[in-house]
Amino acid sequence: MITGFVVAMTASFLFAWNASSPLQTQWSHYLDHVAKREDLLMEIRAAFGYGGLIHNFKNYVLRAEEKYAQRAREHAGELRRLIKEYRALGDVTAQEEAALNDLIAVMTAGAYGFVMGSNYNSRGRAPEVLVDGEAERLVRRRETWEDLIACEMPDPE
Repeated sequence: MITGFVVAMTASFLFAWNASSPLQTQWSHYLDHVAKREDLLMEIRAAFGYGGLIHNFKNYVLRAEEKYAQRAREHAGELRRLIKEYRALGDVTAQEEAALNDLIAVMTAGAYGFVMGSNYNSRGRAPEVLVDGEAERLVRRRETWEDLIACEMPDPE
């Protein structure tokens, strides 16, 4: 009698398990999707932030070494790929789309113009170059030491 009960319980458990299998499959796919989104967001953050595009672009502006420009270009390409892959997931919200568009705008327009610059530690601001397709034009020269001290007043003594 007990053996029949155990067999009946085991059979009903297996039946219930198989009946919920599509639900388990959907749940598993959902978790995989969420994990993929999180992984892509972490990769986007790494490619854009410290050690990525912005960091290397800043180093290029400050140090004028080509290796930093090359690294920035590599990270920009990686970011484009990651953003395209993130959008391909299909359920991007309007807020996420706006944030992705902002990232692309920074990559194409630049984030370190004169207005964001600083002459902290007596360093002149970087020059600004206007780029239109293949044409480029210097629109603001690099600040010189004379520019930095031009507004200072001499000691009245």
